Amino acid sequence: MNKFITKILIICFWPLVLAYAIMLMADGSTDICYLRLTTKKQSNIVTGTSRAACGIIPNVLDSIYASSGFYNKTYNFSFSLGHSPYGPTYYKAINKKLNIKEKNGIFIVTVDPWSISAEEDNANKFEENKRCLEKVNNVNVRPNVEYFIKSYSEPLVNVLKNHFAWKYNINQILSFNIDNGGWLFIKREMDSVSVESRINAHVEEFNTYLKTVKYSEERYKSLNEVIQLFKEHGEVYLVRLPVCPRISSIDDTLIANFDSIMTVTAKKYNIEYINLTSYNSKYKYIDGNHLTKASAYSVSVLIGEKILKKI
Repeated sequence: MNKFITKILIICFWPLVLAYAIMLMADGSTDICYLRLTTKKQSNIVTGTSRAACGIIPNVLDSIYASSGFYNKTYNFSFSLGHSPYGPTYYKAINKKLNIKEKNGIFIVTVDPWSISAEEDNANKFEENKRCLEKVNNVNVRPNVEYFIKSYSEPLVNVLKNHFAWKYNINQILSFNIDNGGWLFIKREMDSVSVESRINAHVEEFNTYLKTVKYSEERYKSLNEVIQLFKEHGEVYLVRLPVCPRISSIDDTLIANFDSIMTVTAKKYNIEYINLTSYNSKYKYIDGNHLTKASAYSVSVLIGEKILKKI
């Protein structure tokens, strides 16, 4: 009997070792969430949805901050509209990621009408409650075995496929990567026909959302809680990123007085509201919703220089 048990243990042992070895190779190519749940606690944090994930490059901000002698690294802890609109789930994840010993941090809280809206203004029914930020308790460990057990829905071998696809530039397999600062780089064909097609798809998608989504007091409450949390550890900046004019028009339909709400919020906490929608037509977009790499660089410089004046 003991020999039988030993054999079973040996048989189970090696697959577990292999699985763990694959998890060690997981990186920014695994999916749009994993890497952000593996880094240490952070002192400078960017929050928001995928607009911020693509649109703000921490390394660019850090190079600007360094010119004034500020050397803390920035981390982009933004995910997607499905994962990280403001709400209790995202607030808890931010709280876990924050280095609470920091008292001189720089925190960029990006906002847009979708990030404080919901189909139903009931935090218990928010969509993100079913996703990784709610399921995974430890957001600061690598490899994050809990993430793979609770939230990774693909075969584990895909970790290897994505890793090597990105490393060797196999375009047809992988079209995104997250860098060590949390910035999401999306790789797409950028000819005018492809871009216009993606913009049209997003316009249709957001117009569909307009039928069921509305301003949420619960989400706005959580946004305030995030600001209050960060205020205890440094300077906070509310930022509204640019999007293409067609998407911006839909945003304004969702919450017509959004900028007024953010202006009042900023005044309430004595922080600055950096509204970049006046630059909507200046920049280029992958799909109308997400900035291209070059435009993300320019926007990050713009934000960094505005913050630099306040440091």
